[in-house]
Amino acid sequence: MRVRSMNPFPSAEAKALPAVPPPAAAATGGSGGILGMLENMKKDDYILLGIIAALVFEGCDDYILLAALAYLYIMGIM
Repeated sequence: MRVRSMNPFPSAEAKALPAVPPPAAAATGGSGGILGMLENMKKDDYILLGIIAALVFEGCDDYILLAALAYLYIMGIM
């Protein structure tokens, strides 16, 4: 195995790293608020809302489960 030493002081000719493009939402100027969240919803978000609604309407007492599902829903639309 050959070991190669790297130069700690790169020369001036070294290429600069490419610029990181802005996030897609910031570049398109996505709408904020409730309407923006509803536009970004996917199929799995609707499924989570359905599960949460079914549990609430059935009288679920497991608040930790409801909180975990709500957290997954909120993180999914952001």
